[in-house]
Amino acid sequence: NLWKERQLPSFMPELDKENTLSSNLPSKKMAARRDSKLTPSWLLNASLLSRPADLTALVSLSQTDPEAFVDFESKNILQRMVDKLLNNTNESVSDKDTKLDVLSILSNVAADDSVEGAREAVRTVLLSVSEWFDDYLNGEEGGRGVGTGEADVEPELHKAMLLLLCRCYDYRLKTEDVLELTREDRILALETVVGVLEDGETYATELVQRAKPGSGQVGQWEHELVTKRHEKPLILQTCRLLKGFTSAPTYFADTGVDADITLHDVETFSSEISNLLAITLKSRLVEKLALALHDVLFATDFDSDSDEDEWDSDDEDWDAEKSALRQQKALRQLERGLLDASDHQSISAVFAFLQNLYTYAGPEKADVYRQHMLADTLLVPRLLLPYLNRCVAAANLLSRRAETYSNVLGNEEKGEVERGVLDDMSLVQGCASALRVLIIASFRAPPTRFVLGLLRRLNPTASLLRASPFVARHDYLFSLLCLLNINMGALDLSVKGIAKPKFNDDAEGDDGDEDDEDANGAGDEGEDGSLVEAYYAHSLLHDMAAVHAMMSPEAQQRVMQRVCVSGALPVSRDTSSYSAVKSMLEGGASGGQKSYVFGGEGG
Repeated sequence: NLWKERQLPSFMPELDKENTLSSNLPSKKMAARRDSKLTPSWLLNASLLSRPADLTALVSLSQTDPEAFVDFESKNILQRMVDKLLNNTNESVSDKDTKLDVLSILSNVAADDSVEGAREAVRTVLLSVSEWFDDYLNGEEGGRGVGTGEADVEPELHKAMLLLLCRCYDYRLKTEDVLELTREDRILALETVVGVLEDGETYATELVQRAKPGSGQVGQWEHELVTKRHEKPLILQTCRLLKGFTSAPTYFADTGVDADITLHDVETFSSEISNLLAITLKSRLVEKLALALHDVLFATDFDSDSDEDEWDSDDEDWDAEKSALRQQKALRQLERGLLDASDHQSISAVFAFLQNLYTYAGPEKADVYRQHMLADTLLVPRLLLPYLNRCVAAANLLSRRAETYSNVLGNEEKGEVERGVLDDMSLVQGCASALRVLIIASFRAPPTRFVLGLLRRLNPTASLLRASPFVARHDYLFSLLCLLNINMGALDLSVKGIAKPKFNDDAEGDDGDEDDEDANGAGDEGEDGSLVEAYYAHSLLHDMAAVHAMMSPEAQQRVMQRVCVSGALPVSRDTSSYSAVKSMLEGGASGGQKSYVFGGEGG
């Protein structure tokens, strides 16, 4: 033992005291000690024997048992890892992979909020991170730019730090904090957030026993790759961070009330947003956002309860009891599908990020960006439409609740009931942000676009209008619905492709009928499709007029002003759908509108 103490480093007596078995112990005690669980302190001491330090066992332990790192016996283990490895300048002892493992261990410990004192312990340890490590981060992954080779290297250290900070500060990080981490390098900060969203999971290696030792055989251990998906609060947190990258207060520091934003600052801001748009298009960030949020929020839309028996409507045992069970099941599915305020805020932040890129980046790439959102990504089918479906379900539920309360309390309390029930501002803001993105994406889109056709067939307007008390209460939502249907051309009342009726003798021959069909360029299928679209447009316009009539005169005036003169969103005001909407807002169809609908040439 004396020779052993002379040969081992200074920290090894602790390892020897903790795990070395004395030969004179009874065999029963030796068996119990052999089956005992290795502590984090022993694993750290063992990992320090290798060069560089190998923390694979500690990373695996932090995933399976994070409480072991904050109990009384291992209360200093996190501090020791930061002091001996994270702040260590010697690459032979602690290289980049070792530092990544330290950050992963801290992040795994902070991820489990059920462990009492875990996040507080990690926050305390982070205060001892040296300035040298901040310089090391910047030196390893800083100095990035659009079109440079550095931008193609994954910022692994910054992603690990972002995961750690989000978790230990209860998912309340701000964009300014990320920019401070990257030393105001906005490109690096955006790529870090995008990288966390794109990964969607963390990777680690653990030792797995493939074969047990036996007579004449040795045991086999192998490294196995283990993945763990990011938790929902982390995904929502990173989505909220995106909005700050396109927000003006993030770029313009508050230097006092007398400070002016010069023209150069505005140009610089536009240039920064253009760079962010270039990164967005290159990295396909829009589609990554759509897929990440769909997997977190909407992947279980079509799940059914497996514990209930299937039923047949033709079964003789079908009765009111089974009907009640079906209603209870539908109610449970509806409640499970409703989003909370945090979900709405995160999705609103994503939509605000997409809208701000279009608004502030300049007109040079506006057409490319709109086409990218509509046709080159899964934004509409995977995020916009599923989210609006959830909003419709919540709006219908609130409308029915308001009607029930009004019937019970009487019309005298109707205004108070609507304010208390229908004013769900997180739902209103989320729905409005989704409609604004749809308005931008559908502006001047060719009618041959498949996604635009899909959007017109799955138009969320009719579903939202069924929650008429909710839409009438929030006139801004009604204005956005008008603008969306104008850009989609969903309110075109003309019947295209159908031959006009003729009342002369020349139109009675077979040849004349064929000529008319060829001249109009439509066969039977075209006539039927055009008729269906015209009738649908008429029905939709009728529903919109009914909701518009429920509004107060002041709300109707605000809707008219937004539709006719607002320039915040792109609107196709030279289309027949705009004429139909304007006539509806004015109280009915004008003579020119009627002439257009019936195929006349004048008023």
